Amino acid sequence: MGSGVAWTEDAEALLRKLHAEGLTQRQIAERLGRTHDSVARKMRGLRLVQRIGRPRGEDGHFARQKPEKVQRVGLVTLPPLASLQDVD
Repeated sequence: MGSGVAWTEDAEALLRKLHAEGLTQRQIAERLGRTHDSVARKMRGLRLVQRIGRPRGEDGHFARQKPEKVQRVGLVTLPPLASLQDVD
């Protein structure tokens, strides 16, 4: 079907290993010397979940970004609109 280089069992095993290590499709493609599209199609065929490129900590887990603390402000009471006061 495709005109590219066929996937060998060794290349497929390395793809699975790199995916298990948490590399993104682009990183895997770079390591294997293949195109991103080729890796994406192969991963779909193997039913491997695509990982979004998020930074990982030294322990291998995704780094969680803590939301910034928002300073809460009390409700502000606004004066009534002048146009509504004159309604009879």
